[in-house]
Amino acid sequence: MEEQIRQIEENFNKNEIRNFYQDVKKEKRGYQPRVIYCKDKDGNLIGDEQARIKRWAEYFEELLNEQDTQQDTNERVNDSDDPDETIEIDEGEIRETLRQMKNNKSPGRVKQYFARYLKKEILRNAKIIAE
Repeated sequence: MEEQIRQIEENFNKNEIRNFYQDVKKEKRGYQPRVIYCKDKDGNLIGDEQARIKRWAEYFEELLNEQDTQQDTNERVNDSDDPDETIEIDEGEIRETLRQMKNNKSPGRVKQYFARYLKKEILRNAKIIAE
């Protein structure tokens, strides 16, 4: 507990306001136990750990042993009418896309500063990418 308080104070003193408020919010909530469920083939919830593991094994077995997978993949890859067709991207498009990206709003479980870092790196190399 003292370590968390020390971390909150450190964030406040370093002017890391975002981290400060996140840590305060986390401490106010307290411990929140998570109950993990998954669904069986019929859509019923499974709470037992062994049953969940068995269901995940079934799911991946079905997914990985699907017969038509290779054919579907080849059809998707060969969708283009012109095999020599390339996509032209100019520097303006890259800059506009990056401008629309929001910092600290990365999709999924990407690190907090990934979008900001990516923007800086791509903007540095926008001319090379556009060529």
